[in-house]
Amino acid sequence: VHGTATDLNAIKSRTALARGLNTTFLVISAEAIKGFNELPVQSIVTTNALQASGYTADTTRPGLAWYSLDMNAGLLVLTFSEVVDGSGFAVGDITLQDGTTPSVRDPAQLCAAACQATYTGASALACNASCYLNVSLAICLQSCASTACQAGCGYLQNDVATSSYTLTNSVVTNPVIALTIFVNLSTTDLNAIKNTRGLATAASSTYIIFPANLVNDVFGLSIIPIVVGSAAPAQSYTPDTTAPQLRAFSVDMSAGSISLTFSEVIQPQTLALPLLLLQSARTQFANYTLTGGFASTARNTVVDVLLATADLNSIKAMDNIFRRANDTYLSVQYGAVTDIRGNNVTEIASSQALIVSSFVADTVRPQLLAANLDLNAGTIVLSFAETVRTNTFTANGLSLSSTNGSSVVTLASSTVGAVNSPSVTVTLSFADLNNVKLAADIRAASRLSIANTTIADMRGNIVEAGQLPLSPFTPDTTSPTMLSFSLNMNTGILSCTFSEPVNVSSAQLVELRLQGRANGGKAVQLNGGAVQSPNGLVLSIALSAADLTAVKAAYGCATANQ
Repeated sequence: VHGTATDLNAIKSRTALARGLNTTFLVISAEAIKGFNELPVQSIVTTNALQASGYTADTTRPGLAWYSLDMNAGLLVLTFSEVVDGSGFAVGDITLQDGTTPSVRDPAQLCAAACQATYTGASALACNASCYLNVSLAICLQSCASTACQAGCGYLQNDVATSSYTLTNSVVTNPVIALTIFVNLSTTDLNAIKNTRGLATAASSTYIIFPANLVNDVFGLSIIPIVVGSAAPAQSYTPDTTAPQLRAFSVDMSAGSISLTFSEVIQPQTLALPLLLLQSARTQFANYTLTGGFASTARNTVVDVLLATADLNSIKAMDNIFRRANDTYLSVQYGAVTDIRGNNVTEIASSQALIVSSFVADTVRPQLLAANLDLNAGTIVLSFAETVRTNTFTANGLSLSSTNGSSVVTLASSTVGAVNSPSVTVTLSFADLNNVKLAADIRAASRLSIANTTIADMRGNIVEAGQLPLSPFTPDTTSPTMLSFSLNMNTGILSCTFSEPVNVSSAQLVELRLQGRANGGKAVQLNGGAVQSPNGLVLSIALSAADLTAVKAAYGCATANQ
């Protein structure tokens, strides 16, 4: 009697059956066979089964008969020539490759090809140059001066020398004696396969190899190995048509970064940041659309985005978004990014926006980067590294000093506008501006000192104290105007009030003339006198005795306020 393969595998599947003479007995019913006299054979019952008189053990090694790979389900199905013992299945011995022999690729050439496909002109050259730097990713990125160059670093890291991958932590779902073994590919393995260029993109690029210790049959016979050069092609292949999903995101407002975690490896070069919407809630929310930024270029499930400075400052300027975890949400529009196979990310509607999984608040103190003093406009423009809150401004935290430190002017009553911004214009009060103009060495070469009490950022972090030169510096080129004057005929003191401080040492008294009316009349040209006041808004002159006598003698001159 020749048993069918099904019956033979069923016998082998029973661990206590047909393992030798002592486990091989036969039960036969009367209907099993008849003699030539048409009489039925005598039955052999279960309780008195007939032991085999001869037994030949299984010496045939199992082999792989058929297998399939489903990239959607992440499932590898292997069917063998006979039942095998799945409890000892060594998943880590399975290697997938893109042909009978894996393709050997030059990562630098693949990187260069990616650069040419993405960039043109000088950007393509910059990207291409980084493909041939034999350094780590971190050093490669540090050596770059452009986004295109940094992209090349990422392309280089993405490409491996051979199109093959050995499974690591995938799991057999049926670790029992069976004809077919089902291997659930782990997320790590599935993503690694997707990330290996040229591997398992179709049935024609899906081949398998494994050693003899992959699995044994029920008699302990090892499987016939499949080696490099004779790799077996997949008989069935299901491509990846599953849309990637954004599973989580984290925010670090101190670093100005967002990390996006996807369900599978994505192609970071396809990331369209303007299609990511930052929200404060799922309903009735404030929102902000990114305009730029830099995304990490390595193909991975996690993409790190460094926000553009303009975006980061705009976000910080908003009081109701991305301040803490409970007002930090993110929604995704269709087309924001694709996976390795070009599948578009699943859209996340605003009403279903993800809440942040990890949030680091802004604890970085703002820094003053530059200061510009304009004595004509009477302003100081302060440029900070981030948005600051103007209603926290305190004027006496700012001091102007000469380069050698001989003169120091601390502001007292100057003000700033109401708009929160990285750039703050300080409008010098009349008193503060005049004090600055009075300090001659400050006018010529100045430095600005800022105390940590001067201003704070949008999250309440006080500014870092420091000192830096005023650059650019616009000197005072506006001519002073005499606003009024008074004359005391008893004391002979002439007091002239100007629109801004004047240098009394420059006074040419002989250029002054007193006259009886606005349009003429009796007049006296001064011939002398003495300046009685220091530099300031008022020039006080003691008329000479001769000039005072001449004024008194001139009928109609200086006889009243006219």
